[in-house]
Amino acid sequence: MRLQRAEQSYKKTSISRRYNRQDDPAFQGNAHIMRIKMLLVMLFASVVQMAHGQGDIQRNELEQAVIDFFKNSELVPGGCQSVKEILAKDPNNQQSKEMLIGFCDNNIAFTKPVSFSEISQHEYAGDAYICGAISGETELDHRMGIRFITAEPNHFVIGFKFSRRPIVYIAKNPFMSGEYRREIDSFNKLNSEVCL
Repeated sequence: MRLQRAEQSYKKTSISRRYNRQDDPAFQGNAHIMRIKMLLVMLFASVVQMAHGQGDIQRNELEQAVIDFFKNSELVPGGCQSVKEILAKDPNNQQSKEMLIGFCDNNIAFTKPVSFSEISQHEYAGDAYICGAISGETELDHRMGIRFITAEPNHFVIGFKFSRRPIVYIAKNPFMSGEYRREIDSFNKLNSEVCL
């Protein structure tokens, strides 16, 4: 009997303590602080999500600008298809075979899937740059990659280096070979200054 009374007394006391705590101004202040903290956490989470969404938009713009740049830098627009048609008429023509490699295996075919990798942001001499790589396949189904550097915020491609350039070796032209080497040297210098 005494045990039951003690338990009832304890329950009443603990209920009364909880009730009294809620009426206590210090407790109400702590609850207010907790609400503010929860609101700040939710606000921070929503800002992070919006920033991530903005980053996706900027990356999509970057990727499209790089794709457009390399599409527009094609040696002869439609050249690959023209060479294929010539070769279809005369399959034994050695010059047409070499031209096929030069025109169809020299750049990424943007009619096929491409992927971007190693995208990184850098600052050099107070200006913003993005360095990265784009990979895909040529019209002849060979893998090809291109490293690039863009000046921001307009995604203007200021440097690039192809993983290979078959047209340089097929042309057997000393000027073209020299230009290709200068292109590589120029990119490597810019890359070491901006991207590393």
